Amino acid sequence: QKTSGSDGEQYALGRGLERYDAKTALQEVAVRDTGELPTYRISSSGPDHDKRFSAHVFVEGGLCGVGSGRSKKEAEQNAAREALDSLGARRAGNRGHDARAS
Repeated sequence: QKTSGSDGEQYALGRGLERYDAKTALQEVAVRDTGELPTYRISSSGPDHDKRFSAHVFVEGGLCGVGSGRSKKEAEQNAAREALDSLGARRAGNRGHDARAS
């Protein structure tokens, strides 16, 4: 059973929602769909006391999401959320295409 998060992400129930985050969800989707783990590239800018981080997440070598935040973790979570949205939209588009083809 699944439930939607406040911004449309879906989380599986029964795993402790407080620990079941976007990075974990993306990892499970990527491994299930491609057999590969997502990879992250992190960059930072700004002075030490006011760092900003940017994360790019790749699945099968293709850029799937970009996120930013005040910590590496926040940037990765935001990138993973965008990637989940992107992969979900791609999957929905493929289902629509498959339905029209049959």
